[in-house]
Parts: sequence; C-alpha cells; structure tokens
Amino acid sequence: MISTLSPAQFEQLLNHFRLLPRTRPTERTFMQIAGYPHLENVASNILEFYFNPRNPHGLQTLFLDTLLDLLQHQGEINPQFIELHREETTTAHKRIDLLIETDTLVIAIENKVFHTAVNPFDEYRRHLDELRQERVLFCVLLCLQPPTAVRDLHGFQPISYRHFFAHILAHLGTHVLAAKEPYLTYLRDFIRTLLELGQETTMNAHMLSFFRQHRTDIEGLLNEVQLLREDMKQKTKDLAGLIDTNLVGLPVETSSGKDDAQLFHLLSYLVVLTDRLSLQINVNLSPMGWRINMFNQKGGRAALEAWLINTGIPVTVRPTQPYRLAYGSDTLAYNANLVDVATEVHDLFTKLNTTA
Repeated sequence: MISTLSPAQFEQLLNHFRLLPRTRPTERTFMQIAGYPHLENVASNILEFYFNPRNPHGLQTLFLDTLLDLLQHQGEINPQFIELHREETTTAHKRIDLLIETDTLVIAIENKVFHTAVNPFDEYRRHLDELRQERVLFCVLLCLQPPTAVRDLHGFQPISYRHFFAHILAHLGTHVLAAKEPYLTYLRDFIRTLLELGQETTMNAHMLSFFRQHRTDIEGLLNEVQLLREDMKQKTKDLAGLIDTNLVGLPVETSSGKDDAQLFHLLSYLVVLTDRLSLQINVNLSPMGWRINMFNQKGGRAALEAWLINTGIPVTVRPTQPYRLAYGSDTLAYNANLVDVATEVHDLFTKLNTTA
C-alpha cells in the first residue's frame, strides 16, 4: 500500500534525507561501457595477455610470480620456457580456460566470474595428470567468490580475484617504470571492473538504512513525483497544440523531452538563424513555473546573445545556467493559463519573424 503523507510529513522526510552522506556515483570502466564486464571469455583473454611475459605490457612475469606466491611455490621461472594455451581441450572435448606450461610447471586456471563452478573438474584433472609428466601441477579456480557449497574440486584451489589483485597491486610498484602505456590503464580498468562485480552493493550504508526505514513513505513520495511528471507532460503537450510555429519566418523543428533525474518537462523549438547560429528555444515547465530558455546549438552563448541584442530581442542570463539565455517575464506560475504561456512564446516567435 502506498503511503499518503501530508506536505509537512514530506518535508520532514526530505529534511532527514538532506542530512545523509550522498552515495558517490561510480566511474564506469571501459568494459562496463562496452557491455562486457561479466563475460568469462573476455576476462580469460585478458588474463592470457597479462600472464604472458613476452606480450608488450612490460610487466614481465608479475602475474605468474604473484599466482605462484599465492600457491606457495618457491622455484624460479625462466620466461623463455613459458607457453600459454586458451581453451585447452581434454580428450572428452571439455575446455580448460587457461593453461600455462613451463619446463617445470603446469598451471591450469579455470576462470569463474558469475557462473557457478559446476565444471567437470574430474575430467580436467585426468587430462592434466596425463599432461604433466614429471612437472609440478597447480590447479586454480580463479573466481569472484570462492564456492560455498561443499563439493570435490579435484585439486582445483579457489583463489578470489580480490585476493589475487591485492597481491598484484602490492607488487606493481617494482614494475611501473618498465610497464607500458596504455596497458597499465587497461589493467586498472580490468581490475576495477572485476572488483566492482564482486561488490554486494555500491550504496552507502546510511542511505540504504534510510531507504529501508522509510520505504513506504518514499514510495508514496515517488508516486506523487510520477503524478507530477505526467501532469507536466500533459501540460506541455496541450501547450504545443496552442503554439503556431508559422509565426517564425524560418523552418522550425519541434520536439519535447525530460530528464529522469530532474523535475521538469520541455517543449523545444529549433530555428536555424545563420550558418553559425542555431537557436534552440526551450519552453520549460517545472514546479517553479514556466520559463523560456534559449541557447546556441552551434556554438557559444556570446554569438547568440550579440545577434539577439542586435535584432532588438531582449534577453537576460540566468545565474544558475550561465550558458543559457532567458526570455520573457519569469512570472508565469505552474498553473498559469496556457493561453498566457502561448502568448509569451508567440511574442518571441513574432520578434524572430521580423528578423528573418
């Protein structure tokens, strides 16, 4: 059931909200922008690149040394004898994500980002035991979260990405001078992407507690906000029916829009004045009332302001939006008669017509 609050109760709720520390928006990684943050195949390809010391990242054996430290292996590694294989295929046509071979070691890495570890580990182990010969074998399950269910992993040792990356970062300083850009940037992006996937939530605890305690009231507030949005949309739609764009002696493109993060709705008109001036007129409706804002789509404010002043169209600059110019009285209330709003828009259109 949606809560019904009085304006005073809404104000009390908002005052409580204002005192809370804000949840900081996270910087999106390139992998997140590209839409591939959770694909294991992508992560495995990146791991193969950084595990191979002959690739041009300049980090040498940092990844391999770090993994062997976590596996408590004491021996030295000769980079000349390192071979890597993606999708190592067993005799039963099962695939191991990454296989690393040296003259003394065989390291199998099964990579798990989101999927449950239900792989045929027994088949993997049979294949690896045949492949190893006299070499030391390590089997690793690299995952966001170690499996909680008790099951036989047939010697695959779970290591979390968080633990692995913490050790990578701890030893990165000794490799920075030799490391190459942009591969350090790519590595940072990869680490941030997977660590954020492993987080339970990015919401700060105070804000989450507030939402939990006031859920019903907040849902009531959001319902009122939605009703306001629908009303603003309808008002701007009705206003559009009253506006005669033929009053402008130039072609006019009409559109409407909104910002889901803010409380306003726009009725927009685009008028191309010259090759350098493209005037966008936004008739803005918010709880503060009706406002007419203008800006130049093809450049800065100064050129448009000079053109308007030269043609006798009075404008002002809004202190809160210095890149926009304002036209009209700024006194039309939210519930103003739409004919009055249309009259003010028509007044601007008529002035533009005399300059066309």
